[in-house]
Amino acid sequence: MEISGNTARRKFRTGLLIYLILCSLPLWAQSYRNLIIKPMEEYCFAGEVSKFILEVPNVTPDDVEIMIQAMPENTTMLSSTKEEYVKNEIRGTRVIFNIRFSETGTYHIPSASARLAWNWGPIPFQTVTVYDNPLALIPRVFVNAPDTAYQGEPFTITISAMHFSEITDVSVALDTGAMLEREELLQELPFTVDSFTADTYPVATYRVVPYNEGTFSIPEVSLAVKSYSGIRSVVSSSGKTVKVLPPEEREQVEKGPQFDIAYVLLDEEPVEPQVLLKHSAREQADKLISDRHTYKICLWCSLGLIILFIILLCTGSVHKRKGLIIAGVTGAFICLISITFFLSQICHQVVVSKGGDLRLIPEANGNVLQLTQEGAVFRVKDESALWYHVTAENGVDGWILKSDCLPVGGSHELR
Repeated sequence: MEISGNTARRKFRTGLLIYLILCSLPLWAQSYRNLIIKPMEEYCFAGEVSKFILEVPNVTPDDVEIMIQAMPENTTMLSSTKEEYVKNEIRGTRVIFNIRFSETGTYHIPSASARLAWNWGPIPFQTVTVYDNPLALIPRVFVNAPDTAYQGEPFTITISAMHFSEITDVSVALDTGAMLEREELLQELPFTVDSFTADTYPVATYRVVPYNEGTFSIPEVSLAVKSYSGIRSVVSSSGKTVKVLPPEEREQVEKGPQFDIAYVLLDEEPVEPQVLLKHSAREQADKLISDRHTYKICLWCSLGLIILFIILLCTGSVHKRKGLIIAGVTGAFICLISITFFLSQICHQVVVSKGGDLRLIPEANGNVLQLTQEGAVFRVKDESALWYHVTAENGVDGWILKSDCLPVGGSHELR
């Protein structure tokens, strides 16, 4: 009897150890699933060597093997190096890839095949936007104005600029067809930018009152700037026109169209029309935040259930109840899948569009990939100072202004 008891305890300890190892495997794999190969610098430039980095904690260089399957067009993998690093008392392996992009654009490099210790799996590259060399860039000026204005009523134009290292002066040519005055200087002059950025900076706003109806041409806007190469010059905006309507048309628009109403008696009961209500950006954001709270509650419930199933499994192992063991393993597996799902819903960063444009590159004049509807939900892949790099529900990748979105939460580092 004693031998039988020792055998049972030994089987229980062995089974518990095997179960714990099996349960730890998904967690171990999940920790490496969040690895990503990303550029070392904030911006990559065409014709130059861009360094990408991958850091694998708790794995020695001998246990790391990375294979690049293919590279996109206009992209060349020059070389890679592997070294050991120590960060926050954690040792690991750092792999650096040297890549050259021959043209500008947004690049999606296929995932690399990696062996980490004895685990094989793909490691994705971060999507990167490649820009022209800053020394070759010419500063640019943009004028943002409404398409329509009304005679004798003021409207505002905003002056913005990009690809400059310094702005020393802003001026607008006089125009006899309107009253024009500076409303606000948005940046204190001289305004300097320490290093290259793809963002567009607002510089000043002007108040314009058109005298005559018809077509009004925005006067030429000039900025005294210094480029990244150190050359000082004066750059001007391209022409833009505004349609000026008589003030009577504003009154008609404000009053709205007038309708004659006729009443018709019907024998049958009228059928209520079905109206599809579209959520506003704020309503959609509040709904997603509420869903996240629900997912958090479900996550804690799943964690509690998986503990109960583990206890059930241990009990079945002690008493040699095959039914309890099967129930424990099945329940724990289902709870583990649920936990993974709830974590993915909680951790990933999403934003809700307020109706902005999805552009190919993070520039105000970038090509528009699609017009987003208010309330559309995007998953964030990356972000800069003024832009989000997002994926739309139809799979389109692009950039959208942060000012055109409402953040919901999460982190774009978790993918």
